[in-house]
Amino acid sequence: MITITGNCIYERKIVEIKEIKIGGYNDATKEAISYLKSIDKDFYRFEKNYSSGISDHSSFNDAHIQGYYGSRSYHSFNQVYYVNFLKEVGLLDKNEEFKSRWLEGLMYAPYLQRHCSIKYYLTKLPNIKENFKGLELDSLANFQDVKVLKVKYALPLGVTFDNFITENNFDILSTQQKRKILLKAVVVDSVTAQKTERIKSNKKY
Repeated sequence: MITITGNCIYERKIVEIKEIKIGGYNDATKEAISYLKSIDKDFYRFEKNYSSGISDHSSFNDAHIQGYYGSRSYHSFNQVYYVNFLKEVGLLDKNEEFKSRWLEGLMYAPYLQRHCSIKYYLTKLPNIKENFKGLELDSLANFQDVKVLKVKYALPLGVTFDNFITENNFDILSTQQKRKILLKAVVVDSVTAQKTERIKSNKKY
């Protein structure tokens, strides 16, 4: 058996710095994330309305690759409670189990972004005022084509509520009503609601 190593050792092609292109997962998103992590040490999530991948299909796992907490996810078995949550607020079809693998997350649901600790929003859209008209967002910084926006009134991870709504009453609300009420009340089953009412009633005496 003969092994020739000459081509591997002596004729290797050298890649120069000028040949390395900035793009794909190595786009300006990395700079934006590094900037935000340097100014905000708390726990929070990011959302972005673009994919950094260069494939024909958008990646749902940018957060894993670029090192941030997001809401989009591709997984053969996504967390069942997250899947159920997205179904209840109209972001996932309850009758199509197949779609539970590709979760769009909260990209297009501003009320739920606040509810789920999404504090910063990244976009490559050129006209911020026009594209995000009416949304509670502040412009923070630009990194090449990536614009960093801050979500106003985002809730931190782990909050308490003074009000609740039962599952039965929650189910009859419209999709938009459901998304709004989650900023004001927690959804509970009827048994928990009854116990809570009894406790509140006993405190009055």
